[in-house]
Amino acid sequence: MKFLIFIFLSQFARAQSLSLEDYKKQVLEKDPETQAVLERKNGFGLTQNSASLVTGVNLFANTVYTDDQRPTTNPSFQGLKTKVNSYTLGLQQQTRLGFKWALSQNLNRTEISGASSNFLPLSTYYDSFPKLELTMPLWRNFLGNETSGEVDQLRFQAQAEVQRAEMAWVQRQNEIEEAFYKVLSQQEFFEIQKDSLSRSEKILNWTDGRVRRNLVDASDLYQAQAAVASRKIDLIKAENQLREVSRVLNSLRGFAGEIVSEKLVGPEIDLMKLKIARSAFKIQKDTLAQKNINQSAEAAYRAQKEKNKPSLDLTLQAFTQGRDAQSLEAQDKTFKKQDYLYVGLNFVLPLDQVTASHARSGYALLEKSQKLKEQARMRDEKTTWEETVDQAEALSKQISLLRELEVLQKKKADAERDRLSRGRSTTFQVLNFEQDYSMIRSQRIQIEFQARQFINSLALFE
Repeated sequence: MKFLIFIFLSQFARAQSLSLEDYKKQVLEKDPETQAVLERKNGFGLTQNSASLVTGVNLFANTVYTDDQRPTTNPSFQGLKTKVNSYTLGLQQQTRLGFKWALSQNLNRTEISGASSNFLPLSTYYDSFPKLELTMPLWRNFLGNETSGEVDQLRFQAQAEVQRAEMAWVQRQNEIEEAFYKVLSQQEFFEIQKDSLSRSEKILNWTDGRVRRNLVDASDLYQAQAAVASRKIDLIKAENQLREVSRVLNSLRGFAGEIVSEKLVGPEIDLMKLKIARSAFKIQKDTLAQKNINQSAEAAYRAQKEKNKPSLDLTLQAFTQGRDAQSLEAQDKTFKKQDYLYVGLNFVLPLDQVTASHARSGYALLEKSQKLKEQARMRDEKTTWEETVDQAEALSKQISLLRELEVLQKKKADAERDRLSRGRSTTFQVLNFEQDYSMIRSQRIQIEFQARQFINSLALFE
């Protein structure tokens, strides 16, 4: 055991310092899981506005080649073969208000072979025309109820994924910091046990001398020896615990090992971070994600309810056309009285209206259930914030009291050792005071570790 302790002591003696920020850089560079969480956060951050593409303006283009060699009823006029090359370029959009529009420029080249020039003097010609198409829903998706529901579903879902990814990143950072602070706390705890052993050995040496001079009974010596043995056991436990947490810390930065060669240096706990105003209300990221999930589901049910309605769509197509043997001439003639207008109504009614009606009613109830679920979430988030503030106050008070108590316990133990040196106390009393001092120091380390965890968890609020 002495050899193992010597290894730890020699490591600490020549150890370089390692700050939290340097350790986090090492983990980000070496740990693939941390890199994956970061890439996921960045990835969802770039996709959070993708829902707007549903109602965005799109550029479209198409070309069609047709070679029609079917027999015609009047070959002299219709010819024996017709070839058509069509080209279209335009813009189109499905708007959030439900109606669709498309505006395009079209150019067709038609070549009719085998027709009589008397009946068809222009057998090869170009048609050039801009075309406007509008479709207005008058029942299903009226004013964009279905479209807006689908867009909101995607938008809220994307926001929830962003918040989940951000929360996962914060949690990963907390896990990394927790591994760091565990080693930092265990290094300090190891030093405490080493110091406690040293203090017990001094008492043992002093008691052994008094027994040799017949100033105290042998029972005091046995008690001092037992205290030293107990402190050695505590030191071995501290050593094993330090090895365990060191393995985790080292694995995160990409190598195996049970000894951390550096001396970890962490920032002091800022107790001001534990002074949280109740009025500074914040919400956890996972709760915000749940809010968006609720709203996404509500929007989805709203869209589904709309899909089960009958469809009645008003369609309008309008274009003005120019025709000529030359493409440029056809374009020049585009707006010269050769206009085309098409107006139509399209009606679709599911025959099983009983099932459709039940479906609409069911989706309406599901939509209402999501609204009620959101109200419950808003109620719970207030309770969570109150509990967080209470926990911060409790930790702040405990740390302050334990720090004061640690100073008092040290003074008490030192004073009692001084009394023992003057023959005014007993070995039993001094060892009890030393044990109290060691316990308070351990409690202070544990509470400070909990406080660091809590302060890190505050990053989950916004």
